[in-house]
Amino acid sequence: MGQFVDELKRRSVFRVGAAYLAVAWLVLQFLDVVRDILVLPDWIGRFTLFASIIGFPFALLVAWAYEMTPEGVKVTDDVEAPQKPAPFGRLKIDLVIMGALSLVIVLLIVDNYVIRPTGQSVASDDPPMVSDYHQLTRSPVIFPPSSSQFKIVTDGARLYFSDWENGQMGLRQLSVSGGEAIRIPRMFDDESIVVQNEMTPDNAHLLISEFRYSPERSFSLWQWPVLGGSPRKLGKGSVGIFSPDGSRLFYVDMDSSKMYLANADLSEPKLLGTPPGGFHWPKFSPDGNWIRFNVEGPYRSIWEISVEGSDPRRVLPEWEFTNHCCGSWTPDGKYFVFQATRDNRTQIWAVREGAAVTDSSPVQITTGALDFRRPTIGKNGKKIFVFSWQRRGEVVRYDSEIERFVPLPGFENLSAEFLEYSRDEEWLAYVSHPERTLWRSRSDGSQRLQLTDPPMQVAMPQWSPDGQTLAFVGQQPGQDWNIYTIPAEGGTPRSVHTESSTQWAPTWSHDGKTLAFSQRDKDHSQILYVGTGTVTDLKGSKELDIPRWSRNGRYLAAHSEDSLILFNFETGLSETLVANVSRGHYIWANDNQHIYYYGNYSRGPDRSLYRVNINDKVVEKVVRFGEVRTSWGVNGPWVGVDPDGAALLLRDQSIDNIYALDWLPE
Repeated sequence: MGQFVDELKRRSVFRVGAAYLAVAWLVLQFLDVVRDILVLPDWIGRFTLFASIIGFPFALLVAWAYEMTPEGVKVTDDVEAPQKPAPFGRLKIDLVIMGALSLVIVLLIVDNYVIRPTGQSVASDDPPMVSDYHQLTRSPVIFPPSSSQFKIVTDGARLYFSDWENGQMGLRQLSVSGGEAIRIPRMFDDESIVVQNEMTPDNAHLLISEFRYSPERSFSLWQWPVLGGSPRKLGKGSVGIFSPDGSRLFYVDMDSSKMYLANADLSEPKLLGTPPGGFHWPKFSPDGNWIRFNVEGPYRSIWEISVEGSDPRRVLPEWEFTNHCCGSWTPDGKYFVFQATRDNRTQIWAVREGAAVTDSSPVQITTGALDFRRPTIGKNGKKIFVFSWQRRGEVVRYDSEIERFVPLPGFENLSAEFLEYSRDEEWLAYVSHPERTLWRSRSDGSQRLQLTDPPMQVAMPQWSPDGQTLAFVGQQPGQDWNIYTIPAEGGTPRSVHTESSTQWAPTWSHDGKTLAFSQRDKDHSQILYVGTGTVTDLKGSKELDIPRWSRNGRYLAAHSEDSLILFNFETGLSETLVANVSRGHYIWANDNQHIYYYGNYSRGPDRSLYRVNINDKVVEKVVRFGEVRTSWGVNGPWVGVDPDGAALLLRDQSIDNIYALDWLPE
């Protein structure tokens, strides 16, 4: 055995093996450092490692069989004996080993202290944290509601985003380095809402959706040249995105709620499937094989579907943060970046792509007091553009004598929505904004009492006729909205209907013995009664939502598609009161003959509170909101009335900005 080891040493097998391992390890470390910079695919590292392992025994065999001499490489057995101890070959091998080890040391120093950010683990596959935050907007910007369909779009030099001005939604552009946000002239009339979807792959056109609500509802996709010119209509459809190579267009037909993949001009559409809920924010994977999108339900979630067509599947189905949305891939496909909300705080998260994203653990990459939403990855993959909010509002009341909105007496500086007066007008219930906790107080603002605590989210409180109990909808993290009741003097919320479904808009019967509410699922909604421990449905209530009982118990108002419906319990008949009404808040007047409702929020300065007479169906405008900024709550812009019929609303006082986040190392 000793002679064999001596022979291995004489033939420099050990030296060659050491040199081989040092060089192989150096190559692997080099690839690990530069793969992000050169955007190399992950398989390069695996292939190099596999090839190194396979090549190792062959290197040892070559060292055994051949000798390096001053005359060149020769078969070991052909070398004359006096030459065999010559140090020539061994010296070269030693130089290779020392050189490789020196490069390894230099590479480790550069990798740890020059290229990688401080504190980032060398061996970690976790996404890096955001290293710096840059506020880009330098002038007041009012963002649209926090719904996820409104995104930032970039062509590499500019950012395009939606904002509110004088009660209307429009488009602005902003340099990626910051500055003044410039308003883009309106492309259509005031009856249309324009939403930016994404840039075309050549960055020459912006794909936009036009939503029109009058004289009838319609959805269209357009291409708008960013350097000037008129938009070109592609066809019917909404919420679309081009494939990375620009040859195909993925879109949703809102009328049928179907997902299609067509040619870039919308020809030859191919049905891919049906989303399992409200659809927003589609994104193609960099390889063009997958599309991820948001699904709106009791909480937001991210789903994906293959371009070949398949049943949509949920991304991160087992993740503890169930309310997440609005994701984008990095250009190299290495990470998926999205927003997630918990305890009413929203931050940006990232997950490493690769084997199965569902098996990976997302990492929070932003921190701080601000909420960050709707991330968009920069073209180079090294910056993330986000919206930031510091949400705040103030309850105001319309003073008809001075014809303007003023703070509600006794509730100055109160940021709340869903204000609801008891029937004796002595008490007031409300939901704090943005915390979404339930409170009650005297009508003059005294004796305030918080009734619920986080993490439960609350909406739509309703007083029982005797003023002793409040019914409301509440949501615990990861669960559906459900109906609860709680004593007005405080206590533990009690679930009214334990069935797993989304329940909404409780309303009391005139005698306080029954609650009506709407129950929603993927396909429809219906109105249910709960009283004396039993649950029954209102006959003919399928597709009805947001019920509101009149105080005398004779009528029930509800929403159906785009109309306000009145159900008469005495006749058993229903009729349409007002058509083309957006889903929102309806308030019965004390006379049981009128219903207040909020007009469509998209119609600019003409946004108004209306009142309809249930007998002759005459509609009158109560107050025009004009340029007042209405804050967006859990069910859209909240509008109410006080016992005197004066309009109440939550005036928005939020601070909105766009930030650029430094993320991946330069």
